[in-house]
Amino acid sequence: MSPEVRGLLEQVLAHLVPVDEPLVLISQIQRSGGSLLTQLLDGHPALHNHPAELHIGTPKDVWPEIPLGTSAKKQFAILRERLNERFFAEGYRKRMPEHEQYDEETFPFLQPPALLETLFRRVAPERPERAREVLDAYFTAYFNSWLDNGHLRDGPKRWVTAFTPRLAWGASRRDFAADYPDGRLIAIVREPHDWYASARAHHPRYADCESSASEWMRGAHEIADAARERPESTLVILFEDLVDRTEEVMRLVSEWLGIAYAEILVRPTFNDMPILANSSFQIERHGILADAVGRGRLLSDRESELIDRVAADAHALATSFAARPS
Repeated sequence: MSPEVRGLLEQVLAHLVPVDEPLVLISQIQRSGGSLLTQLLDGHPALHNHPAELHIGTPKDVWPEIPLGTSAKKQFAILRERLNERFFAEGYRKRMPEHEQYDEETFPFLQPPALLETLFRRVAPERPERAREVLDAYFTAYFNSWLDNGHLRDGPKRWVTAFTPRLAWGASRRDFAADYPDGRLIAIVREPHDWYASARAHHPRYADCESSASEWMRGAHEIADAARERPESTLVILFEDLVDRTEEVMRLVSEWLGIAYAEILVRPTFNDMPILANSSFQIERHGILADAVGRGRLLSDRESELIDRVAADAHALATSFAARPS
């Protein structure tokens, strides 16, 4: 350990903030508003908000299996988020090769990787009885080693919040619930025509309309399954409401989480700094983009008809579980 890391470690340990709050996982099929909701939650003083996608699984959409009878070094190797190491070296940015608009928007992310790992190894329990103890140690290390985190100490915390697409699907959803029986799931349903227009513009892998619509349909059924399994711990919201009725939805979310509503909840930020929307289309301003609703108008008649045929019933099913703002 270098003298610089040792000095940082001792300072952090002297003023350590334990992070053992339950996890609120935001998860559904990608391109559905998970990044937006994360950015809206960013500045709330009752939350430890993970600022990028949570990548503690390998691959990222598989909930990690943490062996309890092994060393903290090996446990960290399972949970290590390699993407954050790039953010530390280069600054946080979306880095989407297909969309040059993000090339210039970079934010500082001062989390030295050596400090994160060393801190985890210091706070990890020697003989954990549950995976949750290891996860609490990881989040304690994560948020305390993030040196420019503006919200580590700004109020009593109620939740850790984080977003990962598809992590609440199938066995991973059950494993998450086992590790976090007090955790919550927020799932966002995006209208399938709008979703496909965004996904297709985002990456060539979505070019085949039928296979993409089938994936969207699976995601809708996963949301319905989650809402049936743990109705008190699952909140389903509509992307259209999140965009068009942001304040009402964020009041609903804050009430469901038992935290006070704050005006920061309607402004997308990264560590309190305004951030561009994670859009597949060219954008020129910060804030919420109203035209994200209605992208389906860009589809051909054939694509629209195919999506109707494949996804209409699943859309009706998923939206039947949605909580609507009054």
